[in-house]
Amino acid sequence: RISPKPRSAQLSDSLPALPVVSSCSMSNSNSYLTLRMHEDTLETLRASSYRIQGEPALLLRSKRASDAVPCELAFEAQEDLHITFVFFGEALKNAPKEAIQGIYDLQMNALAELTELSAELEATAEGNAGNVEVASIELFPPEKQNLIIAKLRLRSRRLELCLRRLYLDVHLLCHRFGVVLRGAPEGLGKLAAQGGAAGLSDGDVFLATVAWEPHVTLGKIRASKAAIQQCSLQSLNETTPKTVGRICGVGMGGNSPTRVWLDWNALDF
Repeated sequence: RISPKPRSAQLSDSLPALPVVSSCSMSNSNSYLTLRMHEDTLETLRASSYRIQGEPALLLRSKRASDAVPCELAFEAQEDLHITFVFFGEALKNAPKEAIQGIYDLQMNALAELTELSAELEATAEGNAGNVEVASIELFPPEKQNLIIAKLRLRSRRLELCLRRLYLDVHLLCHRFGVVLRGAPEGLGKLAAQGGAAGLSDGDVFLATVAWEPHVTLGKIRASKAAIQQCSLQSLNETTPKTVGRICGVGMGGNSPTRVWLDWNALDF
């Protein structure tokens, strides 16, 4: 198990001087289920984002190896690093209390299995270091490519499957209560009519939840469209360690729903 350690002292000594820019963050009118990360994991990801912010022209090299990215390019580190699990936007503001309570109950019901699976993984030599790792650093979203994300890979297929079933169950519950979510899996109506996700095979669960790719947004590129199109993350991927970390809970991020009070911070595994 990863042991806690003091936060800022060692980290600040190792980081380059940062340009003075405001850190980007998600609008506080949105709400989302999040997979909470251990503080050590957050510190490592912060170090990566600050490193890019300190040397954007060096790390975001042009696709033509002989060229450098124009010096007017800047990178704005994300202040609130998190893994979005289910994005609600503002949909929970007017959602029925029963829907909000149901979302919470689904998390609670999944905690026992998530805790067991995490413990099983930690008991192995491979899993002792953590249950998630950085697979790659990528540009996002596909149409703009102005964000830099750390794409994550869960180190246990069973743990990933449990989370994907939970992801699907939350969307099915929202569909049942008429809570419309952007980016929801296709075919929820048909799936609900067939009795929900319980009868789906593991393969079908993965297919139904293919839209969810766990990642952390490290920050935003501030530059012209032409400059962004020249960016490449090859150098960044080659010099960034594929860090192993730990997801340690689920919870509500952004603006928690107020129609019913629930302790979203108690959902640790």
